[in-house]
Amino acid sequence: LTVLSQADLLLAIWDGEPSQGRGGTPELIDEAARVGIPLIIVDALARKPPEIRWRNFRNVPASTVKIEDLPNEELNAGLNKAVDELVRAPAAPEQRRWLERWFAARR
Repeated sequence: LTVLSQADLLLAIWDGEPSQGRGGTPELIDEAARVGIPLIIVDALARKPPEIRWRNFRNVPASTVKIEDLPNEELNAGLNKAVDELVRAPAAPEQRRWLERWFAARR
């Protein structure tokens, strides 16, 4: 949970198997899905290509509990979308004003 609280994006190398105990890769992935962190999933056994999953790839807000609930995209296109959304300045005027005040205070 500490790792996730500091993450903007999670890279998970996973064999797709259930956890062998508490706090394994599946639990970490599901928690990232629940809190809205974009996930890059790399198949540890190389059975399928890497993919990116993120709830923001869907236009309609939806409850997310597990990795299976997340829409996925091809890695390159999806990663570009995720990074753009994570670092782009907000469009809402009030949020932009707050961001401008924040940066001005750090000069």
